[in-house]
Amino acid sequence: MSDILNVIYAIWVLIFFITFLYYIVKLFSQMISWYGVPYVPSSDFKVDKLVLELEIKKWQKFLDLWSGDWRILESIWKKYPELKLYWIENSYFPYKLSLKRKEKNKLDYTIYKKNFFKEDFSKYDVFYAFMIDYLMLKIWTKIKKECKTGTLFYSNSFQIKWEKPYKTIKASENSFIYVYKV
Repeated sequence: MSDILNVIYAIWVLIFFITFLYYIVKLFSQMISWYGVPYVPSSDFKVDKLVLELEIKKWQKFLDLWSGDWRILESIWKKYPELKLYWIENSYFPYKLSLKRKEKNKLDYTIYKKNFFKEDFSKYDVFYAFMIDYLMLKIWTKIKKECKTGTLFYSNSFQIKWEKPYKTIKASENSFIYVYKV
């Protein structure tokens, strides 16, 4: 009988260990990646160039898609404090850190923790993203489907295949921000 109990106990410990390991790996991967996109911050010179060249009116709403850090919104907010700025972040730790930073520095923008593919894009006028090819195409398709004519999409580094940019911002010799317009 004790052999059976030892086997049951060993199976229970193994299940617990596998479950624990699964959640640790899931948490770690969410810290550094989402949709297969590793955290790579926008360079300072690109942030500065974006803020300098941003086409936006005071009444428009700007959405940063999964920025990973807060530098884009902080930089835009410093130049345009009257704008309605939003940020969608799906990863737990960047979301929590950004909330703390926002409160500490008394910054006025809204942060949502959610999957942006479930967000209604029609309420925004200007978008910014720094992702990888297949996600940029998916985002652009969603923007074109849901947003009104004139909506702008700033794509850091990645061109959308089969789509001609409305404007290309040269940030450095080999570094660009591509702007697309609905």
